Amino acid sequence: MSAQALQGPPHYYFLYLLAAGCGIPVSEDALVCWVGSKVMLRTWAQNLVVYAWVYLGVVLSDMVTFFIGVAANKGILSRFFPNWNTSKNGVKAKKQLERFGSKIGFFQRFFIGFRGPLCLCSGLGGVEPKQFFLGTSTGALISITLQTLIGVILKDAKPNTYLVTLGLVAVPTLIGNVVGPLSVTISGWLLNKKADKVERAL
Repeated sequence: MSAQALQGPPHYYFLYLLAAGCGIPVSEDALVCWVGSKVMLRTWAQNLVVYAWVYLGVVLSDMVTFFIGVAANKGILSRFFPNWNTSKNGVKAKKQLERFGSKIGFFQRFFIGFRGPLCLCSGLGGVEPKQFFLGTSTGALISITLQTLIGVILKDAKPNTYLVTLGLVAVPTLIGNVVGPLSVTISGWLLNKKADKVERAL
């Protein structure tokens, strides 16, 4: 992330976070911690504006990922895994997601590296958008506060707070955004293939 983007106007943070929601590999945690590291250098009015943009970006980022999951469920996923909705594992996963409803929107805010996959799975699994929005908008208030506190603690970290935070979240992010989805995709493909064989045998 360039110094210009970090020092730019608050709406840059909003666009950055929306990019994260669209799947571009940038870190919400690193950005918000960096914003938090500068909190004492801004006036109350400046902080209000900055955090309004950050909060809006965080919540809409989660909702963008959620609706990508909704769209995938109606298009790409159904095309490549036509039996997933009716398979035993698919039905079980959907029931669990529907059971938690707004709770999953809230709790995904605290799973570093797994927010994106959880938002995506919520959309895929049929969680009600209003429930998910309620959960994520509430959880974001707490997660942003925690990220800000971490930023204040790391404000003097070298070379800078952004890069240090990026290093701290690198492993869970790699697992959550690469290893996890890849494993789920391969498992889904194998289950779908097995279901096709069973249908042919019958």
